[in-house]
Amino acid sequence: MHALKLAPFIALMAAFGFIACDDSSSSSSNGTSCKVLSQEPLVIETVQEGVKSETTFKLEGNKVIETIKADRDIPEEVCNSYKNDSDYGDIECNKNTVTTTSKDELSKNEFETLKNQAINSCKALND
Repeated sequence: MHALKLAPFIALMAAFGFIACDDSSSSSSNGTSCKVLSQEPLVIETVQEGVKSETTFKLEGNKVIETIKADRDIPEEVCNSYKNDSDYGDIECNKNTVTTTSKDELSKNEFETLKNQAINSCKALND
């Protein structure tokens, strides 16, 4: 079953290969913060080492559509890592945005369960 990938910013950070200061008081001690901006659709904002991204998760036609928009261009190696991930069907990369479509189909109930897990993981990241 396709899992909502809560941490695309880790791949982004590895690809950018730099560390920037993040003075946000909402960041945890490792320089990472996570905030749920919306639950319908689910939009999660993450910041790690100064790299900010917003990830939107929607269920369309029993497929999960995940759109990651970063505050800078996404390197080609990040796009390639998504293309090599067997959880995804279609992948579209365009400058600072990656849009993926799940390979597997999910029911509305399965999607709601995954959304709740992602929300809880986001909240736990800040503890």
